[in-house]
Amino acid sequence: MNYPLGHTTGRPHHLDEQTEIVSAALGLLSSTTEAGQILPLPLTWPGSWKGKARGLGDSRSERADTPQYDRPEDELAAVGASVRP
Repeated sequence: MNYPLGHTTGRPHHLDEQTEIVSAALGLLSSTTEAGQILPLPLTWPGSWKGKARGLGDSRSERADTPQYDRPEDELAAVGASVRP
């Protein structure tokens, strides 16, 4: 089953599909024999959602190796919190 992020329990307003997914997940809780076991379901998302997602681009801020703060007070609160006993 390959659904877009945020829709792992089915398409909105498709109660039968959502019920099937949640029931399978709950059934796996009682039947699984090993950690990380995956139960493939014969469900597909209609159309190509991956193409749309790839075309959106990445508008996130560049990542930094050091903490970033919105305000000086935020940095003082974070540093102060990390040195308290």
